[in-house]
Amino acid sequence: MKKRMAVISVCCIFLLLCTSCTSLGVRLHGEQYFVGKTENDLIKYFGDHGIELSNKTEYDKVVRFCNQIDTIYMDKTIVKTYKEGIPQLIFSLNFVEYNDGCLCLNGRGHYSGGTSSVGTVIMPRHSNDNHVIKSELSRFWSEVKRLNAVPTNNQDARFNSTPVGNWYFVYKTSSEYTYHVGNPYVKEPSSSIPFYHYDIWRIDVSSKQKETTYTEIAYVFDLKYLTYYDSEGEQISLQQALANEKYYENQGYIRRLSTEGMTVDAYIKDEKIIKIEKQ
Repeated sequence: MKKRMAVISVCCIFLLLCTSCTSLGVRLHGEQYFVGKTENDLIKYFGDHGIELSNKTEYDKVVRFCNQIDTIYMDKTIVKTYKEGIPQLIFSLNFVEYNDGCLCLNGRGHYSGGTSSVGTVIMPRHSNDNHVIKSELSRFWSEVKRLNAVPTNNQDARFNSTPVGNWYFVYKTSSEYTYHVGNPYVKEPSSSIPFYHYDIWRIDVSSKQKETTYTEIAYVFDLKYLTYYDSEGEQISLQQALANEKYYENQGYIRRLSTEGMTVDAYIKDEKIIKIEKQ
């Protein structure tokens, strides 16, 4: 019993390998793959014995094989134009505020030499940019007013009312806390200090097109069994299939044919396929 099962398994595997090889050959060479093969090779590939046609040629017989499925797709492409805003930073001010009241651009510090009882040491100290920063803050708000800038979180109305090719301005003020290690030489403890950001952007309004293609199936035609199916796989009549196609045409869809499988006429002589024609 085990030996019999093993033989059956080997036969199944061999059959699968042969089928796979045939399918690969058809993909690479098309119907001409079968030229020189036997009628039995066609029977295995198509799954039936085909239909013998009337033969008035020098061949022994002409047999038509078919596994062709035609799907009629209906496509419609819609192009929509969108507005988009492209930001460009035109003003940026960033600074921290230390516990001693010093404002420092970009949170930078500098290091200066000093002395102690054990010799020269390097002491970290932060800079004082209060004058520059207060001047820049004043300029920031002046620019916001001059440019009629709006907050970034309240720009929808401005964006919608700005024509393509024009621009508008937005601004944002924000802050977060950053860690400061302190200065042990002057008994300044570590702490969290505020980091401020003041920014203005110019928003250029441009247009962008986006294509969306909608695809429907009008019908599927099985040439082997001469039957029609709808997109749900239900069998329908030829009249219903054509009505489906017309329905989508009236809505602006364009017909597209997709074919799987093939229909061929095999010319056989001395049990060999001498010629094969795709229909």
